Amino acid sequence: MLLILTKILLEIVRPEFINGGSCHPRSRLESPLALPFTMALLRQTWDNSAFYTNSDDPRIATTIEALKGAIAALAEICAPFSDRIATAETLPKDQFNGLIAEVRAIHRQRTDISKKLGNLRTFIASILSVDSQDARASACKPTLQQLGAEVSQATTALDVFLTRASDDFIQALIADPDLAELSFSIQHSRKLKDQLLTVAEEQLVTGLSVNGLHSWGNLYTELAGTLKCTVEGNEVGLAKAFNLLSSPRREIRSEAWHGVKAAWEGRAETVAVILNAINGWRLEETKQRGRQRTLHYLDKSCHQSRIDRATLDALMATTYQGREIGQRALTAMGKVLGITPMAPWDLFAPPPTAHDAPVFTFEEAIELVAKAFRQLTPAMGDFAVMMAEKGWIDAKPTPNRATGAYCTGFSEPREPRIFMTFEGSMNNVLTLAHELGHAWHNWVMRDLPRYQTYYSMTLAETASIFAETLVRDALLEQASTPEQKLAIAWEDGAAAVTFLLNIPARFTFEQKLVEARQ
Repeated sequence: MLLILTKILLEIVRPEFINGGSCHPRSRLESPLALPFTMALLRQTWDNSAFYTNSDDPRIATTIEALKGAIAALAEICAPFSDRIATAETLPKDQFNGLIAEVRAIHRQRTDISKKLGNLRTFIASILSVDSQDARASACKPTLQQLGAEVSQATTALDVFLTRASDDFIQALIADPDLAELSFSIQHSRKLKDQLLTVAEEQLVTGLSVNGLHSWGNLYTELAGTLKCTVEGNEVGLAKAFNLLSSPRREIRSEAWHGVKAAWEGRAETVAVILNAINGWRLEETKQRGRQRTLHYLDKSCHQSRIDRATLDALMATTYQGREIGQRALTAMGKVLGITPMAPWDLFAPPPTAHDAPVFTFEEAIELVAKAFRQLTPAMGDFAVMMAEKGWIDAKPTPNRATGAYCTGFSEPREPRIFMTFEGSMNNVLTLAHELGHAWHNWVMRDLPRYQTYYSMTLAETASIFAETLVRDALLEQASTPEQKLAIAWEDGAAAVTFLLNIPARFTFEQKLVEARQ
């Protein structure tokens, strides 16, 4: 529930999806590893050399030029659909087969472009996550965003046509074996048929967003990767500082929290401008689309997250009703720490036994997670090891590292990637398990058609929280001392605080921000 709510919260500011899909049960799922379990070959940094060597690889420029040509060709074959929109709802059935054949050809070409562009986007993003000051990668990012916008512009006429076409035509189209994978995405889009602008207006919005909406997001990401603060006399990036918020030493936590706060306060006006611009953009777009039916600013977020507004309201109401549990957990943790009341820099404090708790090596963390995963299925445990052996996880601290953790992936071949900052804490181990849950989800559906692997965060977080829970349960079962059991119970208490206090508070803040911006 936490990450479901987190996604809805974030989509007020930046609605987008990760690449993925519904869970795909496989009757003959085999272990991805042929080799016996070993910890000797594990890596803690990405190896993406199978795609490009680095940010100045000349093949990047070649790929970009090839994509430009392919996108221009795509626009040309989609253009005729502009003239068909006016009669889309009354198409005679004798035209169905010819139009479906055209859509089939477009779909093949768009899929090929999407795979090549997706691979390059993932590669550039991976570089910037590790080093936000890589100049070549930073320069390449807006170019790739522009190419993405051009793909959307190229296919706008077709997309509008499919949204407005008759039900009979759509049923005939998705009955085609080559187009069946489009069934959900088309029918889901048609629910907002009355929010469509003209083809020219849709293309204008998409084009302007590159230097408007997305540029503001780029600026925020760059800020987060370059800000520094001082902790114990050392200058550290925000990713390092956030990890220090879990230090067993309260003075370190306080210094890290105040350091992060001061770093952002130094850019407070810039961040305010970014948030106002992003929200202003989305509110104006919603206004322009609301000519037939006005949508609340949360309605689009719910639509993109594949849930109804009533579902969101029920989830939020439940968190508020259960907030006492989070408050009790926080109070109990404060008593154990001897801190009353808990300060903001104590929210991620480890239990008092953390002074004597072991610091996990990356290899030990992988082994621990893999062992827990194997209790569900050996293949899942082997997969966790394979991710590290192949260099599909980047977890080693770097100076200009991005904050947070995420799972992404390459499109062709389908290979997941994980980014996080690992420094040996129990929280790091659980974050690793969480992201490996995402990666496993993507791995088991790697044989699905591409368009069936696009899913929202409301589904994605099911896999990750499930994986994290496997590790929590395994650790609790193995715990033999009160101190070990407290360490796991502590993580559950911290989760209750996040689920029932932190997320609702941020959700309410975002609501008030958007409403004030209106």
